[in-house]
Amino acid sequence: MDINLKDKIIAFIPARGGSEGCKDKNIKLFNGKPLIYYSIEFARKCGLGDSTYVSTDDLKIEEIASGYGVKVIKRPDELATAKSTVSEAALHFLENIGDTATDAEYLLVLQPTNPLRTLAHFEDALRLIIERDADCVFTVTPLKVKLGELVNGFFKPTFFEFHQQRQDLNNYLSMNGLIFLSKISSLLKYRSIFGEKSVPIIVGEMYTLADIDTPLDFEVTEFLYKKFNS
Repeated sequence: MDINLKDKIIAFIPARGGSEGCKDKNIKLFNGKPLIYYSIEFARKCGLGDSTYVSTDDLKIEEIASGYGVKVIKRPDELATAKSTVSEAALHFLENIGDTATDAEYLLVLQPTNPLRTLAHFEDALRLIIERDADCVFTVTPLKVKLGELVNGFFKPTFFEFHQQRQDLNNYLSMNGLIFLSKISSLLKYRSIFGEKSVPIIVGEMYTLADIDTPLDFEVTEFLYKKFNS
């Protein structure tokens, strides 16, 4: 990556302490290291080690992140609930780092819950946000699924018909949390990491399987990590 461009990017790792689906998942040992380590290390591989921040309300996460040499922004409790959004955490972060973000143009959001991202994902995101003049670029996975809903106790298909073959289903895109790269000016303007012009990067199905929210997700993701990093 161009060294001048590196100075225009801040890596932001949102990691609240509470987790209803998988207790302490952000610091649970994953292949021998706390899960959050993999996002911190990824930021370093991107050349952003000196501009990497963790946003958290949790003392244990703060201590572990500080131990890995990154800066920590303490997040207030009201922005660390199960209903709190990444956009809210990102806005709080930008409003509390003083002059650090003065020259920065982009915010690279790295959620600890998907540690399988690669440098190619980051490079693609950076290329696209510049080429498309996008507010945000993020990764998605194409899914062909037969979704439905309960109507008066009966199953009703949504976006498909009974007996329709899987290969004939429409491709829908599922956000998988690998990478979000947002233009800071747009984030501040629209109060959202997505802005108005969001461009997807389509990646493989395994990245949706590796979005950790439950103990089973954790085990599956650890298995995939070991498989592709052995």
